[in-house]
Amino acid sequence: MASTFIPDLHAEQELANFLDKFFYNKVNEISNTKRIKNDKEQYEGIDIMGEYNASTIFIDEKGYLSIPNLGPTFALEVSFLNQDKKRVEGWLFDSNKKTTHYLLCWNKRNKYIKHKDVKEHDFYYITAMLIERTTLHQYLKDKLSITQSSVKEDIDDILKNNRKGSGPKINNNSSAKYYYSSHLDEKPINIVISKKELADISLLYKVVKRSGVSNANY
Repeated sequence: MASTFIPDLHAEQELANFLDKFFYNKVNEISNTKRIKNDKEQYEGIDIMGEYNASTIFIDEKGYLSIPNLGPTFALEVSFLNQDKKRVEGWLFDSNKKTTHYLLCWNKRNKYIKHKDVKEHDFYYITAMLIERTTLHQYLKDKLSITQSSVKEDIDDILKNNRKGSGPKINNNSSAKYYYSSHLDEKPINIVISKKELADISLLYKVVKRSGVSNANY
């Protein structure tokens, strides 16, 4: 088994460097941004404090960086084992998080560079999608009948029956599925959902290049 925690943390730090250089100071819709470096606030799900439509927002940056291409899905974390090997709630429904918005990011980079080794200069470009947390929760409830309480029941069923890997579609309204990565140390359980579905509820969806920021195709 292997842990992805350290490689993921490294890659997300390099993603943050890229976003600071080429996204936040160039995108028009988000203003007055400040990167949060306080450990407590970061633990509470705040990477960036800024303004959107004249309202203060708290952004949690999430990157799909384990592959060097723009994947067609994103994994919403609902459960994992912490460092004490205790199963805890993932960021999606964690009520301790003060996150108001997620910035979901996909990357395009040299295919020979693993995410544990990636540096800011290795990213060719990023696609970034801003989604309000409450909107995402409402979508999951309306479209998938997924709520914080129902997820806990589903997790119990997955673990009880040791349903490894990809599960069946959650329902016929979506292609979303649970995925149990039992081979990893953290043994995360995620809801894997299509980028297209997420784009439909996003506030903005951008291609972020070193030369500038433009709208991405939905």
